[in-house]
Amino acid sequence: MILSSREGCLLFAAFVLLCAYCDLREMAVSTWIFALMAAAEILWYAVSLSRGQAANPAGLLPSLLPGAALLLFSRFSGGSLGSGDALFFLLSGAALGFQGLMLLLSLSLLLASGYSLILFAAGAARGKNIRNRRIPFLPFAVLPALLCILQAAGQSSAARF
Repeated sequence: MILSSREGCLLFAAFVLLCAYCDLREMAVSTWIFALMAAAEILWYAVSLSRGQAANPAGLLPSLLPGAALLLFSRFSGGSLGSGDALFFLLSGAALGFQGLMLLLSLSLLLASGYSLILFAAGAARGKNIRNRRIPFLPFAVLPALLCILQAAGQSSAARF
């Protein structure tokens, strides 16, 4: 995992914050952001393998499957899930591993659901129908991603002792 190094943690944090900012501002994330993160992750895996470190390509596949499933869903859902959201979780799976990705996805969905319920209740109190309102999803991934980074940093520092 790219989060096994301090630089990897900083890179992933920058990726998450940049994606969340773009999604909040424009409801879209530029392809170049995903391309840069994908290139960084591929480079990290290549360097790790060349050094004989613990990068396990076979363990990468389960981490990518949820993001790939979300990408397929976004393709066939008529826009209810943006492809940028799916790409974000695909690349996050490579960075976090399967368990980290499940934590990120679960907590993000929980936060977004809570916010949506508040919006729905506020709309109902005002007599407004907000059922078709769209909200950016990636800002809800910031706090869970930071928790995943802290968890990974704690594991890597504990492994050094």
